[in-house]
Order: sequence, then structure tokens, then C-alpha cells
Amino acid sequence: MYWKQTFVRVLALSVGVSYGVGAFLMLLVPQWFFEHLGNYPPYNRHYVGDAGSFLLVLGLMLLWAVRNPARHHIMITLVGIGSLCHATNHVIEDVITNPSSVSIVNIFLYYVLAIALLLAGWWASRDLLASHPA
Repeated sequence: MYWKQTFVRVLALSVGVSYGVGAFLMLLVPQWFFEHLGNYPPYNRHYVGDAGSFLLVLGLMLLWAVRNPARHHIMITLVGIGSLCHATNHVIEDVITNPSSVSIVNIFLYYVLAIALLLAGWWASRDLLASHPA
């Protein structure tokens, strides 16, 4: 297995598990999630649950893609697009309304994650093309 294939699988597995755990926390203990991880007031249990529902699907898509990333490269790319939207939302919320050094570092890491997922989706699609030449 090439290093790019290993990278894609490890990234999909680790981010998929991370998104899944975050989603379960949002769905099962939304108040705790709000107080400890996602403190963007005002607290609204319904919106935290909605976000958890969508995050769960993104995590499941990545976990599904781990077995055959080339076949499911579109799912990896879509999660990358969702993560890019998430990072951009933090720019709007954190930089414009509440700038701090911590928020700048977090936003940078969100963008690194989104770009890594998009790159992983692209690499996985290249593997599919290589295995099925025209």
C-alpha cells in the first residue's frame, strides 16, 4: 500500500471517529457539549442536536469510506467541503465578532483538516482512475 493510500485511510478513520464521538456527545449530552466544547451562546438544545445529527452522518461517511477510499472518494470530498464550510463559519464567528489568538489557531487547524480531507478525496479519486484506465 502506498503512503497516500495509508494517509487517506488513517485520516478517514481518525476524523470519522472524532466526528462520530462529537456527534454522540451533541445528541446524548448536549448541555455538557455546550459547556465544555462548543460554547457559542446562547445555548439551544435543539440546534446542538441538529448539528450533532449532521456531524454523525459526516463521520459515518468517512468510516464507510475507510474500507475502499477509491470507491468512496466522493464521500471523503463531500466531508472535506462540509469541513471547509465549518472553518469558514468560524472565521465569521470568531475573527469578526470575537478575535483571539486561540480562535486564530483553531481556525487554522480547521482549515488544515478541511484541506487534508479534500486532498485525501482527490488522491482516492486518482487511485480509482489508475485502477480503471479508459
